[in-house]
Amino acid sequence: MSNIPAGSRPLHLQTIDSLFADLIGGAAVSVGDEGAEFCLEGADAKAVLYWYHSNRHKWAANVMAPDVEAVASSVLVTPPVLSVTDPVKPNPARRLRLSRIRAHRFGGVHAYGSPSSAPEEFVFEPRDAITLFEGWNGAGKTSLLNTIIWCLTGQMLRAQRPAESGAIEFAGFFVHADEQGSEAKMSHALTPVTPLPDPAHYSPPVGKAVPLDT
Repeated sequence: MSNIPAGSRPLHLQTIDSLFADLIGGAAVSVGDEGAEFCLEGADAKAVLYWYHSNRHKWAANVMAPDVEAVASSVLVTPPVLSVTDPVKPNPARRLRLSRIRAHRFGGVHAYGSPSSAPEEFVFEPRDAITLFEGWNGAGKTSLLNTIIWCLTGQMLRAQRPAESGAIEFAGFFVHADEQGSEAKMSHALTPVTPLPDPAHYSPPVGKAVPLDT
């Protein structure tokens, strides 16, 4: 890793095809907030990456012995230069329209239910050119916006502070009653995308996290 030279394409502006083309071709990719540089310097690494480029069905499949042999043999072949068109550039005439929001156990817009039984999914389909949301604080306006932001970026919008990852756990507290009827507040791990369960339907066991199913 080193300071990135001018002209290197940042990771967030890459497509899968452009990333393959840049790394296999020896170009650097800008990564991280510091603008660091990542590249494949060895010819073997570029050849192996080209093998995966040519065998995309193996990305989610089991790697068997013949695959290992094929990967090992791939380093003997110099990969070709891959051509790729630039990602779509901003175009004032191009418009994207949101057709549907479907949320399953998403905090703020959908209930949790229980681990074995989720309520019917929340579905919203805007039908007009302009949709106006109105409601009291805490009614779920920002949560509805977060369903879109999280789906596209993996982050959650936060008022008065930077957005944060939807995967970071925090401590949620539930009141548990013991056999004698005494109540105690217990901590359970939650994520920002997990709805807070209603104790009337589900209370997580002591010491256990609330299962994530969003």
